[in-house]
Amino acid sequence: MCPFPAEESRLLSAQGAFNVPGGQAHPPGFTGASVSHAEASCGVKARETEQDFTLTLDAPGFEPSEFDIQVLQDTVTISAEHNVTEGEETRTERSLNRQFTLSTVVDPSKVEAKYRNGVLEIRLPKAESAKSRKVEVIA
Repeated sequence: MCPFPAEESRLLSAQGAFNVPGGQAHPPGFTGASVSHAEASCGVKARETEQDFTLTLDAPGFEPSEFDIQVLQDTVTISAEHNVTEGEETRTERSLNRQFTLSTVVDPSKVEAKYRNGVLEIRLPKAESAKSRKVEVIA
């Protein structure tokens, strides 16, 4: 089991699975079935600044077009499916389903994602309503 870093646990909670059907080896840290909060953090790095969150997720073996990323308030859902066609038969070779709950609401219209060398990076800007602001005290 992969430990869930204390710093990241305050930023998000996670649940999900990485499946490789057909008895193939699973990537390190993944069980191939729904995984616990601690196990789901393996291969995921979370970083928070005053302006945004960044999630970096190990997800080898996919094409950028195979990802579906949904953002609703403070929840990010990532799914991907890699299919292989052999003759007239298409089968799912691997799939990924992860859901993260962030510590605050993000602005879904400004979310950006990049996928390179098996690593998915998602930048999630915080919603203006979630950012701190200085309040002036008047006499």
